[in-house]
Amino acid sequence: MCAKRMRMPSASATPWDGLPDSDLTPAQALVARAHREAYDARHAPLEGEAAFFNAYGRDACPRCGSPDVVRDGHDARGVRRWLCRSCRRSFTPMTGTIFEGCFASIGFEPLRHE
Repeated sequence: MCAKRMRMPSASATPWDGLPDSDLTPAQALVARAHREAYDARHAPLEGEAAFFNAYGRDACPRCGSPDVVRDGHDARGVRRWLCRSCRRSFTPMTGTIFEGCFASIGFEPLRHE
């Protein structure tokens, strides 16, 4: 598997999940807490730019125009990736827009309706 496609696994369950902390040794409590924190950090809701771009779904490949596209995970910033089954190329919601290749923060706030 190439390094680009490797993903960190989610925090796995521990034998001490569901037990009160008073029943655990300090080492067991530390491991259980570290697993919970790793899981929570990895599955936190997206905010800001990644959430804005992920709201824009793709129904066709921006390169070949084929409608045969599937979700293909997320990049390091949390932006959704898509894979075209026709041309076998991956893309993000930013591909084919003025934001394509933009790796710095774009620096805008999403509009809020009050």
